[in-house]
Amino acid sequence: MTPHDASSPFRPLGPGDPREVAGYGIRARIGSGGMGSVYLSYTRGGQPIALKVIRAEFAEDPDFRRRFEAEVRAARRVQGLFTVPVLDSNTEGDAPWLATAYVPGLTLADVLRAHGPLPLDTVLLLIAGVAEALQSIHTAGVVHRDLKPGNILLAGDGPKVIDFGIARAADATPLTGSDVRVGTPGYMAPEQVTGQSATPATDIFSLGIIAQHAATGGHPFGDGSAHGVMYRIVQEQPDLHSAPEPLRDLIGACLAKDPAHRPSPGDIIETCRALSPGRTLQRQENWLPAPVATQVTHRLHATPPDQALISPATAPQKPASPPSMTARPTGGRRRTVALAAAAAAVGALISGTAVWQLTSTDRSHSDTHEAGSGDTPNGPGKDMTAPSGDTGEEGDDEETEAARTGGSDSAYWPPEDKTEIALRAPLFREDVTVSSGRCYGANLTEVYLDELTITTGVKYGSMQHLDEEADFHYLHCGQGGIPDDGIAFHPEIYAGTIDAPDPSPEECRKAAHAPTLPNPITAEQILRDTVLDEGMGICFETRQNNLVLLWIDQVSEDPFNENLRSYTLSATQWMTRE
Repeated sequence: MTPHDASSPFRPLGPGDPREVAGYGIRARIGSGGMGSVYLSYTRGGQPIALKVIRAEFAEDPDFRRRFEAEVRAARRVQGLFTVPVLDSNTEGDAPWLATAYVPGLTLADVLRAHGPLPLDTVLLLIAGVAEALQSIHTAGVVHRDLKPGNILLAGDGPKVIDFGIARAADATPLTGSDVRVGTPGYMAPEQVTGQSATPATDIFSLGIIAQHAATGGHPFGDGSAHGVMYRIVQEQPDLHSAPEPLRDLIGACLAKDPAHRPSPGDIIETCRALSPGRTLQRQENWLPAPVATQVTHRLHATPPDQALISPATAPQKPASPPSMTARPTGGRRRTVALAAAAAAVGALISGTAVWQLTSTDRSHSDTHEAGSGDTPNGPGKDMTAPSGDTGEEGDDEETEAARTGGSDSAYWPPEDKTEIALRAPLFREDVTVSSGRCYGANLTEVYLDELTITTGVKYGSMQHLDEEADFHYLHCGQGGIPDDGIAFHPEIYAGTIDAPDPSPEECRKAAHAPTLPNPITAEQILRDTVLDEGMGICFETRQNNLVLLWIDQVSEDPFNENLRSYTLSATQWMTRE
């Protein structure tokens, strides 16, 4: 497998990715999120576009389709210098999709993770640009509902807001339930957390959080779990002492609990103008810091990976053999924590009468594991073989073997041979610094289970912005007080331990749904070998509904890395037939 340049915005297509959508040839994967995957394509005139294909489980829901069609229709009315226009769409086919202009920029999340806080002049231009984008969005009758650093692109000519209004289409589908609201917990407004209707003022609250994060690298409502942050969003006042003094009043106004007391986008633009040098918001080519501008220029000239386009007529019906687990080159990536918050539970938490529960927004399964269902601490018992009905007749062994390996009676393709891989502890660095609970300059190891690839030596910055496509990461800050220091799993995958080295896919899936792993597995737990040990396995169900078993063959200390553990693993992957 050809190594992937992690600094490129493009990733090679996997076996489950389409090669063509409605006549648009797919050239590379750009990213993915809760509602679908984004691909690079080109118009017939040669202009690059970003084509977003909606996940199958959403597409199967008629209520989602109705909302998606309405939201896309509204989004196509949005016109503005700081928005990315919707160019084409199809909401009626088997796989709904929409196409937008492709912007060769970096997300604000990427920039903050790699470079830390931005200078005040850049922040003012950023806030004003996003406010102008919101002005265009709200004028078209659309509310973004999920404004966050991952949905803001920094380009040479200014910030660009993407994904406006589309999150509403997934709101209150059977996949999320009637008592949840879609959004990213750290950037929700109080009315979103408590399940009230989102209004244009909801986006203003999110912009206030973004402003503080861009200027300081911190969060106005503190760090910690999503539960705690959202509780403080509803109940407590923001801590603005770390924000630049000129911005404090503006951020505080955006973060007013009462939506009616928040400023309009026009008010925000005028305030930024008054605070800018010369009281003007004239944007120069060098509006971004030099290191960021250099990366943006690199993106502008990046080309998609070389790979043959496969037409639907010749595409294989069975997924191609999964690649071996290989190390990727060093490169910056990001992840955002995107969850659906149970509104009823929020109110109960605030009143002190119930326990919080967070539910993933992009899972298609209705049989989510409940604690106390009879599973052993390390997953289901070994007597869980499928199929049932052993009569002792000839052929029973073949049926059992088919169920174990993913044969014709299974929902999964048979696995390839096990592959030995190495999950190495991230390289320790002495020049790491911690600011506002964020770790700057550390290294990161990220694992991608659907592709069976590992990225090592990733530069690490903001705690809240890792690669959203990574299924789990291994971080070592070494400075203490960092919540995710250790191994942390993406909240939208299932992970659980299993004590059977050769389980059936059905056994592995049930083990993945059993709550047997802490998240994160802290550096202290890793050093004490209290969670992960030789002779145990971890089963995963990924966001693409594939299954992966990582069996721990060996645990070794890294004397050059403060004795953090590295793991020699055997990887088995079952790919879904759907």
